[in-house]
Amino acid sequence: MMHSSENINFKTMGLLITVYGFGEVGSLVAALINSNFSNCTLNVMNTKEQVSGRILDLQHAAACNNNQVIHNSQSSIPLSDFIIYAAGFSNAHGESRNSVALKNKQLVYKLFSKISFTSKIKIIAITNPVDPISYWIHDAVKGKATVIGTGTALDTFRLKHILSDHFLTKLANVTAKVIGEHGQHMIPLFSQSKIEDKYLIDVTNDDELKAIEEKLVKSAFEIRQTEEATKYGIAQTCLELIQAFLSEKPIYLPVSIGITEELRREFECKLPLFISLDCVISQEGIKISSLKCSSKERFNLKLAANAIEEIILTTSE
Repeated sequence: MMHSSENINFKTMGLLITVYGFGEVGSLVAALINSNFSNCTLNVMNTKEQVSGRILDLQHAAACNNNQVIHNSQSSIPLSDFIIYAAGFSNAHGESRNSVALKNKQLVYKLFSKISFTSKIKIIAITNPVDPISYWIHDAVKGKATVIGTGTALDTFRLKHILSDHFLTKLANVTAKVIGEHGQHMIPLFSQSKIEDKYLIDVTNDDELKAIEEKLVKSAFEIRQTEEATKYGIAQTCLELIQAFLSEKPIYLPVSIGITEELRREFECKLPLFISLDCVISQEGIKISSLKCSSKERFNLKLAANAIEEIILTTSE
């Protein structure tokens, strides 16, 4: 599932990366990019005056790796190699990720509809609800960029941690993936999960699986009981995706991506919406890999698609 970057010197990439939003998540993503790349330019898009000190702080850190941090360069956006979208409105603790969907949709179109993209930029959406937002960004840029959302990639890493902790085994001994919606309709692929080469369903009972799934779904809620936002996991996930797109060796990871016409017909969707599916990501780009799951998991995937579409349709103006 993970990729190997041993043959790539990320420290000499010389990329131009635009980061929309410089709050808890956006600033951490920028810091990780700065730590893992050199000779690159980070274009921070954020109009709030209270981030000026944070930007200056990052500029000082960037000097360590010969990176440059610029602020609100509109002309740099269409020239970027990557755009990281971490802007927008956050749901209050205890509220659904979908509670701020309409406001975030309006912001997406405001920011992206006026940009004239001249090259195949890769846009990675982080902001929730990430599946509808990925769809709205794709619609706003009219297909002139590769758009994905972090989706259930983070949930996949969370499930690996939960299983490793539950079975008291090393993370390297755990195989796990989560698809569907990054939200209440996430689908842990228990039928494909393994612990030390043994299928999870062979070493657990239904009650255990239910408890594991409940812990997974409540992960973000648990974090936000003491934290303003979930940030470390999602920021690292975003970095993994950037590096995956630069890697010669493909990786397999679930991300939010536009569904195929075949799946659209199967799920009876009106829209070419975005949902998390297992994908192959590399320098060659991204494509959906074959869907391996049980009949129940596939049915739940249809429910997830229908739930995502409902959010999109209910925010239509």
